[in-house]
Amino acid sequence: MVEQARQFTTMFKDTWDVLHEWQDPEKKDGVVAISTKWRIKDNTTGLETEKNDWVIWEIKLIDGRRKLTAMTEVE
Repeated sequence: MVEQARQFTTMFKDTWDVLHEWQDPEKKDGVVAISTKWRIKDNTTGLETEKNDWVIWEIKLIDGRRKLTAMTEVE
């Protein structure tokens, strides 16, 4: 399915903006919220579709390493 999508469409990332960033100074856990704008082009027809996404990443310090523990994405 992914191979077929790559064959017939092209994706362009137009913007990537950090909306909010927070880090707990004691635990070193944190949250990052981003906004992205991107386009998908149908390689056959040339038709482009614009998309907006908002993503929230939750990061926790586990065994001395920062790890992504949750991700929420809204299109």
